[in-house]
Amino acid sequence: MNPPFQVKILFHPGYLIIQAALSLMSGIGYALAFPTSSGPVLLAASISSGILSLLLRRQKKGHILLLLFVFFMGATLGVHRQKIPPAPHIRSLITQPALTTCTGVISETLSRNGERIKIKIAIDTIYTPSAQNSTSHRMMDNLFITKTHGTIQVSMPFFEHGHLNPGDRITFKAKLSPPRGFANPGGFDFPVFLQSHNIFITGWIAQPDTIIKHNPEKKTATRLSGYFTENIRADLIRFYETNLSITHGSLYKALITGDRSGLSNETQEMFKNLGIIHLLAISGLHMGLLAGFTMWFSTKFLSLFPRLLLYVPAQQGAAALAMIPVIFYCFISGLHPPAVRACLMTVVLFSGFILRRKWHGPTAIGAAALILLIGNPLLLTMVSFQLSFVAVTAIVLILPIIKQRFFTPNHALSWLGLMQRTILSGLYISLIASLATLPLLLYHFNRVSLVSPVTTLIMEPLLCLWALGFGLAGSALSVFAPTPATILLKVGTLGFDCSLWLGNLINTIPNLTLWLPAPEGWKMILFYSGLIFFLIFRNRASVSVVIVTLILLLIPFRQHPEYDHVTMIDVGKGNSSLIECASGETILIDCGGPNSTTFNIGRQVIGPFLFHRKIREVDLLILSHSDNDHYSGAPFLIDHFNPKEIWIPYEYADNPQWNAMLKKANDQGVKIRIPKENESYPLQNGRTLRNLSNAHRMEPHWSQNNQSLVIRFTSGPYSFLFPGDIEELSEENLLHTQKDLQSTVIVAPHHGSKSSSTPAFINRVMPQYVVFSASQYGRTTFPAPTIVTRYTDRNSIPLKTADKGGITFTPRDNTLHVATTLP
Repeated sequence: MNPPFQVKILFHPGYLIIQAALSLMSGIGYALAFPTSSGPVLLAASISSGILSLLLRRQKKGHILLLLFVFFMGATLGVHRQKIPPAPHIRSLITQPALTTCTGVISETLSRNGERIKIKIAIDTIYTPSAQNSTSHRMMDNLFITKTHGTIQVSMPFFEHGHLNPGDRITFKAKLSPPRGFANPGGFDFPVFLQSHNIFITGWIAQPDTIIKHNPEKKTATRLSGYFTENIRADLIRFYETNLSITHGSLYKALITGDRSGLSNETQEMFKNLGIIHLLAISGLHMGLLAGFTMWFSTKFLSLFPRLLLYVPAQQGAAALAMIPVIFYCFISGLHPPAVRACLMTVVLFSGFILRRKWHGPTAIGAAALILLIGNPLLLTMVSFQLSFVAVTAIVLILPIIKQRFFTPNHALSWLGLMQRTILSGLYISLIASLATLPLLLYHFNRVSLVSPVTTLIMEPLLCLWALGFGLAGSALSVFAPTPATILLKVGTLGFDCSLWLGNLINTIPNLTLWLPAPEGWKMILFYSGLIFFLIFRNRASVSVVIVTLILLLIPFRQHPEYDHVTMIDVGKGNSSLIECASGETILIDCGGPNSTTFNIGRQVIGPFLFHRKIREVDLLILSHSDNDHYSGAPFLIDHFNPKEIWIPYEYADNPQWNAMLKKANDQGVKIRIPKENESYPLQNGRTLRNLSNAHRMEPHWSQNNQSLVIRFTSGPYSFLFPGDIEELSEENLLHTQKDLQSTVIVAPHHGSKSSSTPAFINRVMPQYVVFSASQYGRTTFPAPTIVTRYTDRNSIPLKTADKGGITFTPRDNTLHVATTLP
């Protein structure tokens, strides 16, 4: 593909599919940037441009108008897709958390990770104490039955769920609510992620044993219904879990069915450090192996019928037959965007082969993107969609260069030379794919593996040829020949064992991964512009642009904020507050929240927010006490944000995780200090930060909550009080030992619990604002309504992270400005 040909792709009318795909993406991007745009106006613009393009189709203007039509169509679809569905959709009926009895059909294979199970259910009926709309009617037990529709995702404690399968109709009781993630700038947008999967409501089933299954005897009918492929997927997962070890079974689940929920944290982290987690995603290699084997088998099969070959050429007939298992496997894999993209590209390839048309890679990519985005515009926001299409586009564009460089017909090579060139070309492809996805990896995950091109080249044959090849063969046999299937699967696990052994060996090398702040939009645009020009023109100027922007990506620059910022980070039921001083100091007070074997508040919430603020080091980390919801993110922050000093109330506690965290900090040379009463941390320009409490030194028999450090930060005329989880006893102590407690802003003690915030304490503090750091859906009600009233009766303005997300206070121009993530 010579340079002029590649340039034509963007402008020549002959490459309409590629241009239409880019126009559609641009329109969806516009809708995402301006979600309140008028849908009818965009629709009218789309229809008008479409009609004009038909009238002027023989002119150049008609081509441009057609692309405008696609743009406005993308914008219209994007705006429409972001709206809350109207009644009787389940989202219109559930606006606040509510315990609800529902009936629906399980729509997908259950996902479980050892702690909990997730189920997607197509709801059709809900039962409530009051009528939800005009269609509700009363039934027995004073409940109203309301017909509805929509898919919800519910979680529940882990239990043996062998009796629940896709297609089963069940009745259950769950606490339902609109989805709510951690609303901080730079954080993962959980509601949008679910919305891209057509899920607008989530829930929690506290007692899974109360689930009622309807008509359990109709198993055969269910399998022959629309849930046929999902039941096969569920059977495959059960087969892996029954006949293989936990490690091997979870790897086959990920590699063949696309379900990573069973992978241990250690395995996932190792794959991420090595930059090979993408090898577990169902992609073109999966489809290529399946299609290649099916086409070979079909060709041999059709050759047995000479008369048939008079009407259907063997290769064309084999290509048609090969598409059937590829499409079927796409459904088995759960219809994830990378799998659908690979399936569509394979279908386009075989369709062209049948019609004797030459395959054009960029056109196939454009066609796949068009089909996916027209069906679901919000896929454009999904990282799997972005990484998949960017990587495969870079590979397709680089293939002509590799072919010209390594495999020209003039090269007469020995088998050793051919192997050498194959390895070099594989490394080249891996390097280009890694380079192309680097900005996206930094933007979404703040990390990039330095060894990904090499480890991909090493691990790909083990995972995607050996393990996948035997895995697909064993999976195909599992239905009617379980014993041979198990043998094939166990032979395939040798690829897993070798990969894990090599991975753990390489993972002992330090600093395999760079953790960096997300790049700005202009850097990403400049980088991809340079990369595209390099792939098209391959000149020195484009190489220079790529190198310069790569340096900008990997060496981020942070300017100190013009004014002080104090942010109460949304961590759910926990505490974490960040102080950014205009003089350059960065202080983090507490870093805890919900934690489990699959979720770490430091890695998944606090860290991304710090990276969003371009922070790479923390000067002072203050841990008020040893409750998990105040320090559980500390190990990650110690590893990746290098705090210079840590303040704690006591060295050792009856908490192994706390003690292990302190040992980690000590081993890394972090200064650990137990501050005295009124001890200050040095700040510039009149700012002060002091610990007000002495309970941790004077009253060691008090509860951990009452031994919390109490921190007061002042910036000009404004002051901020961070009292940890102190309760009435410690509040009374402060009233006797501290003369000045008045503060502009207070983080409510103990998340707004009834055991704290006594009237006397509030009267002394007299805050203008009170921030309640608590979860919206916790089992315990935080903040207590009586405590909220106690503050509002004293003219304090309540702000809840559960409602507002992250809350930032900025002293500026003699005014305290307040900004919240959510309106």
